[in-house]
Amino acid sequence: MNKRILSLVAAGLIFIGGQTAITHANGKEIRNNDTVFRYDDQSPSYTGWFNNDFGEWYYIKNGRFVENEWVKDNGSWYYFDEYGNMISNTVEYINGKDYIFGSNGAMINKKGWIKLNIGEGIWFYGKGDGTIKDQEWVKDAGKWYYLGGSGYLNYAGELTIGPADIGNKTYIFDLNGSMIEKKGWIKLWNSWYYGNGDGTIKHNQWIKEGNKWYFATPFGGVLKGGNIVTNGVFNVNGKCYIFDQNGAMIEKKGWIRVDGEWYYGNGDGTIKTGQWIKEYGKWYYLDYVYGDEIYMYGGNMVAGTSMYIDDVYYSFDGNGVCLNR
Repeated sequence: MNKRILSLVAAGLIFIGGQTAITHANGKEIRNNDTVFRYDDQSPSYTGWFNNDFGEWYYIKNGRFVENEWVKDNGSWYYFDEYGNMISNTVEYINGKDYIFGSNGAMINKKGWIKLNIGEGIWFYGKGDGTIKDQEWVKDAGKWYYLGGSGYLNYAGELTIGPADIGNKTYIFDLNGSMIEKKGWIKLWNSWYYGNGDGTIKHNQWIKEGNKWYFATPFGGVLKGGNIVTNGVFNVNGKCYIFDQNGAMIEKKGWIRVDGEWYYGNGDGTIKTGQWIKEYGKWYYLDYVYGDEIYMYGGNMVAGTSMYIDDVYYSFDGNGVCLNR
């Protein structure tokens, strides 16, 4: 790219009150809103590249900054947004299409896989005309990939990794983006899923393996879901169930210790919540469960603190024993 850098000092380009102006070497200022003039009053208005002190690129055409417009330079296409900033290293929605631009700002008109250096790198699939596939399947070397199904916070057309809701089904993709067509247990990152064998996974349902029960969470929300509940509690249809570190439901009656907290099991996989327990003449309190199906905490024995319960202020020692009941 043949970009001409105009130094703010040497070229005399300055910003005053949000307006752009060029000053003569002798200090004479020529300014007219967003119109830019060269040193020589008699010469044509400047056309070419401009780079400011922040490393941002702009394009000036006939003395004005290009905004919401394409520019072709040395065979490559560039786009400038409503503020005149050159679009680079991203995907931009322009006139109903998603275009992809490299780190140098040039539109990438490649057909096939394209990697942008965002974070650890994000993959897209180009159509060959500068646009990318979005909400589309791609089969490559016998494996299936999906572009644009990673969630609300991701780029349009971004290669999908992990669980994704596509066409009313929840699919799962490995760290390379290929769909996992496995039936049975699947480990991804630090979570477990259960595959149906066709690329989809079970979600919001119980799974029985041997004589043990597991629960796959509903899909949705920032945390996505679809994973097997492990090492904690989860609300299923209004009942709070408890699961061990391997995801198996704990069907024990009595005290249960999970992830450093104490709970009290009913013997059917559920736990007591919002209730008092008396053992050997001492009172303990099992807290309520707070939050929804994705964000949940509580149900554990209250210990080492004080709290109001039914408008009465109670204190508990480090072992959970109530000190004033």
